[in-house]
Amino acid sequence: MSSAMRVISDPAAWLERAFAAPDEDVILVSPHLAHSFGERIAEAAADSPRTWAVVTTIDPVAVAGGYLSVDGLQRLLDTGVQIQHVDRLRTHCFFVGRRALLGSPNLGVAAPGAAYLDEDEPQSGELAVELTDDDLAAAWREIAALRSVIVDARDLNWLRQQAGR
Repeated sequence: MSSAMRVISDPAAWLERAFAAPDEDVILVSPHLAHSFGERIAEAAADSPRTWAVVTTIDPVAVAGGYLSVDGLQRLLDTGVQIQHVDRLRTHCFFVGRRALLGSPNLGVAAPGAAYLDEDEPQSGELAVELTDDDLAAAWREIAALRSVIVDARDLNWLRQQAGR
C-alpha cells in the first residue's frame, strides 16, 4: 500500500479486485447489505482460504426498507461467513487483508432493493478512501473495540419475522 491515502471513485470495482486475492482475512463493516452483494461475498468466501466476516446491524426496519437482505445474510451464514451484529452501526469500512477502504459505500445498496454491482455504471456519489498502513491499523482498532454479538440462523429468523410486521 502507498504511504498516502487514495480517493476511490468506484468502490465496487476496488472490492471486486480485492476479493480476487485477499492476502489475509476479510472483515466487511456496513449497516446495509443487498442480496446480490451477499451472494457475491459468499462466492468469494467459498473459494478463499481466508476467514470472512460481515459486521452489520440486524435491523428489521432496514430489512423492510430494502437496505438489508435476510436472504443475503442467510447465504453468508450458509457459506461459513461469520456475521456480527453491532447496535446502531453507521460505519462503512472494508478490510480485505492488508488493504482497507473507508467511505460512503454500503455493501451493494444503491437504493431500496437495488444493488449497484448489478448495473453497468458505478453508482454516482460513492466515494471512499483507501487507507494507509497506519490509518488501517487505527481503523482496525476502532472496529475491534465495537461491542458485537455473533449472529446465527435463529437471529435471522427473528429478523425476518420482525421485518414482516
